[in-house]
Amino acid sequence: MDRTEQEKNTLAYYNKQAQEHKDFRGEGVSQYWKEELTSFQKLLPQGVVLEIGCGTGNEAILLKEMGYQYIGTDISEGMLSVAKDRCPYAVFVRHDFRIPTNFAELDGILGFASLLHLEKDELIPTLINLKKQLRSGGVGLFSLKEGQGTEVDAKGRFYSYYTPEELSQYMIDSGFNLIDVTIHEEKGHNFICCFVQNP
Repeated sequence: MDRTEQEKNTLAYYNKQAQEHKDFRGEGVSQYWKEELTSFQKLLPQGVVLEIGCGTGNEAILLKEMGYQYIGTDISEGMLSVAKDRCPYAVFVRHDFRIPTNFAELDGILGFASLLHLEKDELIPTLINLKKQLRSGGVGLFSLKEGQGTEVDAKGRFYSYYTPEELSQYMIDSGFNLIDVTIHEEKGHNFICCFVQNP
């Protein structure tokens, strides 16, 4: 399977299953990333933040409640439709996060389980583009699944997996200062959470 087909299959899943994906997170607003968001706010108490791969808008609700000026992007129209219904007071834009945005300089960027859909050789160029959108001293938080290699799951979604050491090096090679790396264990998955800063 070539990359274009992998991307189409992954996008098709999220467009078709947006409501199912929301329901998977549980009733109401999921607190799945609560600990990581608390740590993020200690590093960046306020400001303009961009969430890449915002999905159905769960973290948009939380980040708005935390007082941030929020922009959410996703490439899936299905996901964005659900997000806009759930959080009508946030800004959502359909965008491929591999491509630089024309937003004003950002204070923070977050990506929860979104960069893991990239091929490994796409990660550094994407991180460099994201870093360019972040002001000096701005903070990033990115979570990706722990593991090795790549796979297409039973639902047709493409994933790249990383070890903490490997992912840390990717962040450093992209020009970020590494603040902390934590492991989030829940629902049978280990996510590596990288807190970074633009020098």
